[in-house]
Amino acid sequence: MNSLLKSVYYLLKPQRLHPRMRLKMGYIFHTEAIHDSTYWPLLKKFCMEYRSVTGVQPICAVMTPVNARIAKQMKACGCSEQEYVVRVRELETMAVIGHHGHYYKDPAHYAFPEGEVKKENYDDTCVAEQFHNDLKWFRENSINHNGLYASGWWLMHRNLVDLLIAERYRVDFSFTQSPVFGHEWSKDVMRKASICFGESFRLKSKKGTITLIQNLIGCHNTPFVADFTRHMNALFSPEWPTVVGVINTHDFNLDTNYDFTFRVLRDVVGLQNVSFWGRAEIEKIVRSDELTTIKVGATGDT
Repeated sequence: MNSLLKSVYYLLKPQRLHPRMRLKMGYIFHTEAIHDSTYWPLLKKFCMEYRSVTGVQPICAVMTPVNARIAKQMKACGCSEQEYVVRVRELETMAVIGHHGHYYKDPAHYAFPEGEVKKENYDDTCVAEQFHNDLKWFRENSINHNGLYASGWWLMHRNLVDLLIAERYRVDFSFTQSPVFGHEWSKDVMRKASICFGESFRLKSKKGTITLIQNLIGCHNTPFVADFTRHMNALFSPEWPTVVGVINTHDFNLDTNYDFTFRVLRDVVGLQNVSFWGRAEIEKIVRSDELTTIKVGATGDT
């Protein structure tokens, strides 16, 4: 639908959030371009403006310099690992830091077809080794990921769940019911347990438990605020009116969607049925005794 037609459509059919929806919204970056001088200033500006508009900080789930793709891009941008660490520490002052993981069958050839571990090509050895290399970087540089995780390509797998739990991660933001992105295993887990859109829950394995806060939809790649509203309404279940979750984007999208996103934020921030949350709300969700707990067995059955 081109812009003119969409303008006419929304003029004839104005969009409003479902009257029963109570949206509690966080914001998360899949943060992959800290080293790039085009996006780094935009990310800092966004984080500061986001807090001024919403009163809370966004989440920045960051990739580490030991990731093969990031290492190569850093070299191309002339960004040293020391400078990368400095930037992440600066980001800690304006955002809640988390961990964003991308994994490859062979890091030396990450760009090859099927090189990135996304779906059926999950590999325990590759993922575990690269996951622990990331953790080592966080620890050696005294950067706190706060036990928060968001997976690249929204990848999730029963064994990755166990890795997260074993390393005392508390919250994952990789589960989504969006038809545009997500991973079939995690969606199947939610379907079997009848988890509603915007319903937080826990996964339990022999390793322990982890809290899942859903990734709702992306924000925002069009100039139409009504697109955001329409997509939210399409996923909404009236039987679960309180929708808690994060809206996501990448920091490398900010050169095109910065203004579009703030149109959405400024439009919904004044609505009585919309609120924004940050670090404190994460802790409340983790401590809640009202969340559904789903047992994940050795075969991933629930």
